[in-house]
Amino acid sequence: MNEHIVLTGVESTYKSTLAKALSLHFGFPVVEEYARMYLEELGTLPDMSTFPLEHFEQIKSGQLQAMRDAGYYDSSRPTTLFDTDGLTLHVWAVDKFNLDLKVLTAHNAPVFYLLCVPTNASNEDPQRVDAHRREELHGHYEKLLQDKSYALLDATSYQERLAQAITILEQRGFKPLD
Repeated sequence: MNEHIVLTGVESTYKSTLAKALSLHFGFPVVEEYARMYLEELGTLPDMSTFPLEHFEQIKSGQLQAMRDAGYYDSSRPTTLFDTDGLTLHVWAVDKFNLDLKVLTAHNAPVFYLLCVPTNASNEDPQRVDAHRREELHGHYEKLLQDKSYALLDATSYQERLAQAITILEQRGFKPLD
C-alpha cells in the first residue's frame, strides 16, 4: 500500500516551499495548493478579511478535484505529496463561514500528515490575513488530526524544518533519490 503525504497547517509555515524541496529530495509528484493558484488567476484579490463564500466554494471544488485527479483516495497510486487537502478547507470553512464541513476530513485515504507548527516568523503576503491568529488556528489542526497519522514539523528555520521532514519521512521508509 502506498501512502500519500500532506503538508498542512496554518499560513506562512513553509508548506509550499517544503513541498517543492521534498519533491526534489524524494522524487514525489506534488499537487499544489489550489487556493493560491485560484487567487493568483483572479488578478485582483477579494477582501481577504471578509472572504466571499463563492470564492471559497470554487477553491474547495478545485482542491478536491485536484486531489481526486492525483489519486488521493487510492492506495494503489504512487506516493504523491499534497500541499494541503480537505483539512485546511475544513478549518477555513469553520473559521470564516461557520460551516462544519467534517466531510472534508472524514475519509480513510492513505495519508500521512506533516503538520507545520507556527514556530517561525510569519511572512507578509496579500493572501494571508491571520498571522496574528496562527497559534489559535493551529489548535484546530491538532484537534482534527487526533485520529490520523501525522508528525509535527516544529523547527524554527526552514532548513531545520526541511531536515526534520526528511528524517521523519525516511524513518517511515521513504527513500531519497540517488
